[in-house]
Amino acid sequence: MPLDREFVRAALPSLEGQTYLNTGGAGPLTVAAARALHAAVERSLGAGRMSLAAVESGEAMVAGLRADIATLLGDVPEHIAVTVNTTHGVNAVVWGMDWTPGDVVVTTALEHPGLAAPLATLARRRGVHLEVIGAEEAQADLAGAVARLAGPRTRLVALSHVAYGTGALLDVAGAARAARSVGALTLVDGAQTVGAIPVAPASLGVDAYAFPAHKWLLGPEGLGGLWISEGCRERLDVTFAGYESGTDHVPGGAFTPWPAARRLELSTLPFDLVPAWRASLAWLAAL
Repeated sequence: MPLDREFVRAALPSLEGQTYLNTGGAGPLTVAAARALHAAVERSLGAGRMSLAAVESGEAMVAGLRADIATLLGDVPEHIAVTVNTTHGVNAVVWGMDWTPGDVVVTTALEHPGLAAPLATLARRRGVHLEVIGAEEAQADLAGAVARLAGPRTRLVALSHVAYGTGALLDVAGAARAARSVGALTLVDGAQTVGAIPVAPASLGVDAYAFPAHKWLLGPEGLGGLWISEGCRERLDVTFAGYESGTDHVPGGAFTPWPAARRLELSTLPFDLVPAWRASLAWLAAL
C-alpha cells in the first residue's frame, strides 16, 4: 500500500509551513516521541525517581530499547549498548583498544569531527599513525585503498558509512574485508545512515557500528546506539567504568563486567528520553 504522505506529515508538525532539509543534523521530532517524553516527565514529577518501582521500570525500558535497536539492525540485544550519541560509541571503541606507539589506523578525509577528532587525539596521545585516504579515492575504490594502506601494524579501520559532507555511500563491506585480511577491526560512524537506508552491521562484516537517536531515527538528542560483534567485544576493555559497567561491585572498585555490549554503557542514562526514542522507533517501524 502506498505511503500516506498526509499521515506522515501530521506526525511531524515541524514540517508544517516549512521545508525541512536538515534531517542529517537533527531529524524532526515525532508527535509520538513528544507525547512519550511528556508522559515520562509527568511520571518523574509525580513519583520518586529512585523508588524500587521507578528503578525497575527504567531498567526494563532501557532493556526494551536495546531490543528495539537490535530489531532495527537485524541482530540481538546482547550486541547493543545504549550510548548518549555517536561520538560516545566511537570513543568507547577507540579507547577500549590496547594501543602501542607505531600502531596504525586507516581512515578517510571524509570524516565528521565526531570520528576524526577522537582519532587525532589517539594519534597525539598514544603515538598511533593515521593513514588517511583521500576523499576521491575513498568514494571511488575504498576497499582497494584500505588494502593498499593496511599492513601488519594496522589495528583499526575507522570510517563513515555515508559521508556527512558529500552524501556518498561508502563501501564499508569492502573496507571490512580488507581490514580482516590483516587482523584489524572496522569501526563505522553510521550517523548519516541508520534510518536513512536499511542497515545490518553483521552482514556488512564490520566490528563496531555507532549511530545517534536524533537524526534519521527522529528521536531526542542525548541517546544513541553502538553495535559491536562478539569478536570485537573480546578485544575491547571498559574505558569509562562505573556502576552500569557490570555486577558484583565490591569495596575497592572490583566488579564483574557485563558479558554483553552493555558493559560499555555510561551510568545514569537520560531515562526520560528512552520512551521518546522508543516511540519514534515504533512509529518508523509501523510505516
